[in-house]
Amino acid sequence: MRLVLPAPPEGAKTLMATTLGELGTRIVLLAKGAAAKDAADAAAGWGGDTVALVSFPEGEAVVWTSAWDTEEDAKAFLAALKAAFPALPGEEAARRTRGFVRRGTTVEFVEAPLDALPATVEMVRKAERR
Repeated sequence: MRLVLPAPPEGAKTLMATTLGELGTRIVLLAKGAAAKDAADAAAGWGGDTVALVSFPEGEAVVWTSAWDTEEDAKAFLAALKAAFPALPGEEAARRTRGFVRRGTTVEFVEAPLDALPATVEMVRKAERR
């Protein structure tokens, strides 16, 4: 399944957008410290995704939405994603935030400057399945 993010709001620009796929998802989890088996298990139910780097006046944001074969697959991926991307520390958390949402078989992740968070959340919520 292909997921497509909407255009960013006025004043922002998508710098790149791509599909990671099951392998790319697994590699991200491995790069963030997941054990090989855990990364493979978490990525196994992949059903589609899109990730984008979006430039806002406040700074750059990562916007990632993914579809999973079952709700259990989505729950497993969300748990692995939260472990891979813990809360931002100290001063960085005062400027940026990370957000995770699971809606049924869809998992959404954003890391964005605080002022751009509402716009990034809106982008992942409006992603279209094609």
